Amino acid sequence: MGGSPAWRFAASEYLGTIGAVRLRLLQGGGIAVLPRYVVAGDFSPRGLRRLLPKIKLQYGTIRLVWRQGHPSSEAIKRLAERLQLMPLK
Repeated sequence: MGGSPAWRFAASEYLGTIGAVRLRLLQGGGIAVLPRYVVAGDFSPRGLRRLLPKIKLQYGTIRLVWRQGHPSSEAIKRLAERLQLMPLK
């Protein structure tokens, strides 16, 4: 493929948990990247469907994102260092 598609969205929502993202998707809230095991029971003609089935997504990745200057930045960095040592299954 010749690079990533440039998509423009009217809005973004920021939710705190995978469960909240799944629920919002089931309510018709848009698109998301979620682990298959979280949504496996939700695929149906009137439910969820894979948007780009030929795209192979990375797996086993945890992303920690926080605001610059967050009071817990150092603790979050230590958590990230510890998580890097733990293999995902």
